[in-house]
Amino acid sequence: MTWQHLQQLRATAQSSIRQHLGEAQPQGGQGAIVQGGSIALLPDRREPGQPRTAPWTLAIFATIDYEWPGVDSDGRAYSRSGSYPVDVAAWMPRQFPILRRSYLLESSQFFELTPDEETGAWHKRVSTVKFEARALPGDRGPHGQYDYADSYYRIPVEITVGHVVATLGSPPDIVKTHKLTLRRNGATYTPKPVQMDEFYELRVLDVKRI
Repeated sequence: MTWQHLQQLRATAQSSIRQHLGEAQPQGGQGAIVQGGSIALLPDRREPGQPRTAPWTLAIFATIDYEWPGVDSDGRAYSRSGSYPVDVAAWMPRQFPILRRSYLLESSQFFELTPDEETGAWHKRVSTVKFEARALPGDRGPHGQYDYADSYYRIPVEITVGHVVATLGSPPDIVKTHKLTLRRNGATYTPKPVQMDEFYELRVLDVKRI
């Protein structure tokens, strides 16, 4: 046997061995990659994500009813009452969760005055506020339309309202807070003065999804 014949025989044997080893080696595919002696698994392919939710704005609407009973300097009792129709008190765009407020709750003023020492005259103002959390389509800024008729219930939220001392000439001072859970039917709150002879109003301080 010549050297050339030996080389041809060796090449044929090596080719046959490689073929048999290749058949015995694991193959890539179906999420697996084989490289040398290593096998890697590709991550699962996920379905395309759901389309982004269209922008919407969370609006806190309020309806204010008030009573204004008292006794005049002649000792005659009197009482007045009224209401402010539903309007937006605060709002928060879903995509940009920054709470913004309107001036509506300035009409929620409540107080109780000490009777006059000479005449016994006194009066107080009691406000009852119904809050509702509603959604409106789109990102609505401070000049957007916040019509209750265009709104709908979407999610329950918890709001924090503050008792704000509203004395003319003085900066507002939050002296008490109260939490309300607003579900589909909203929630009603009748605040009480922290002390006599102070004028208060409500203010929405915080809104949290629950």
